Amino acid sequence: MGRVSEIVKHLIIINVIFFIASIVFGELMYDLFAMHYPKNPDFIIWQPITHMFMHGDTSHILFNMFGLWMFGTPLEQMWGKKKFIFFYLSAGLGAALIQTLVYHYDVISVSKILIDNGLTNLDVDTFYETGRLNTAIIQSVGEETLYSGIQSFKAVMVGASGALYGILVGFAMLFPMSS
Repeated sequence: MGRVSEIVKHLIIINVIFFIASIVFGELMYDLFAMHYPKNPDFIIWQPITHMFMHGDTSHILFNMFGLWMFGTPLEQMWGKKKFIFFYLSAGLGAALIQTLVYHYDVISVSKILIDNGLTNLDVDTFYETGRLNTAIIQSVGEETLYSGIQSFKAVMVGASGALYGILVGFAMLFPMSS
């Protein structure tokens, strides 16, 4: 493996800056830049991009950046800067979209169950905001089901893992005999 390519180097630097900022500023960084479920009040329009530069802990960023360097550099050298950054961002956005669809399915499923148990749309919205319901509904629906819905609604996505998985697949397809 040779020197790190230019775009990969810039991506690593951006990720490290975001990681240091998240250590310094803590939850504020996660509130502003991690990806929240789109109907969550904490969702901001730039989060589908910025979540790719946030990481949960040191091992998370180290493994992602190592993989980016190791597998991204040959792809950037082969494809060029523009195609590589397009692929990287597309893979990250695609992964965020797929995860958001999974969360959406869970939230919609739990919402339907709550409405079928006599709650109004306003009651359901209040449940997702506060996490509170009356005991009869909790017993009827089940704590595990309710917890699943609220967990999806309040989930926070961070990391370059989706983009990195795209890079790994691209590398595997272009260099299938590498070992």
